[in-house]
Amino acid sequence: MNIIIGNNAAPLSTANGNIIIGQDAGERLTTAVSTVAIGHNALEYNQTGGNNTAIGYRAMWYTRSSWNVAIGTTALAGSNTTTLNTGQKNTAIGFEALKNNSSGSNNTAIGYQAGKSNPSGSANTICIGNGANVTASNMCRIGGDDNIKVGIGTSSPECALDVNGDIRIRAADGNASKKGIYFRHDPTNNTDDGSNFLSGGLYPYNCSIFTYDHSDSGFSGGLSINGYDGVSICTGSNTRNERVRVLENGEIKLQGTDGVSHIFHSTNQDWYRRSGK
Repeated sequence: MNIIIGNNAAPLSTANGNIIIGQDAGERLTTAVSTVAIGHNALEYNQTGGNNTAIGYRAMWYTRSSWNVAIGTTALAGSNTTTLNTGQKNTAIGFEALKNNSSGSNNTAIGYQAGKSNPSGSANTICIGNGANVTASNMCRIGGDDNIKVGIGTSSPECALDVNGDIRIRAADGNASKKGIYFRHDPTNNTDDGSNFLSGGLYPYNCSIFTYDHSDSGFSGGLSINGYDGVSICTGSNTRNERVRVLENGEIKLQGTDGVSHIFHSTNQDWYRRSGK
């Protein structure tokens, strides 16, 4: 049984279990089943793709695949070259959410124009917020600008990510992996996506903290703290009182509270004090 209301709504449909409401809604539907199309031109070009829900003016307008949800004007509208619209299992909620997606599957976009600028074939993406978009598959973005603050366990986050509680990074493993935190990115190099400064890249040691297999046992049970021009350890409240610095050349500088500094140097693993004043 179907429910069809509207001028030229689903005139070709021969299947059951559909709800079609609105002018030209489901205009080309033939054998698609379990479909809901509510709104002018909603699901207009779909023919056989079933289990879709399209609510809004031209929601899923050109989409021809199955298992999608689109709520909002031109949400998940797809390409006007309808044969390209093969993406499945997408969810788009909001004005023009995932509007230009065609072959991408398993995407979720919630918000005004969320996912609209995603590559048309991107997959497994999550975009939440006004204008939130990503540049490739398997990415997640919350918020459409750089001022968004995400809180976990707090209703008043003070920075990009504010966690009230413990953080576990599952980095130590039996594959001698170098997993951890990488701080470096070169925004002046348009060809650099940041991967050069990650594990497996050209410069993973420039500015990072990650697990490391010091004993060559195959298990990354140690930590490597890396800095391009040195690493410091500081103490004190609300001030930077440097106590230890490992210099770029491998020397170690110790700074006492009395202002006296001592620099130690190693030769063939034997340490000696080079200076102190």
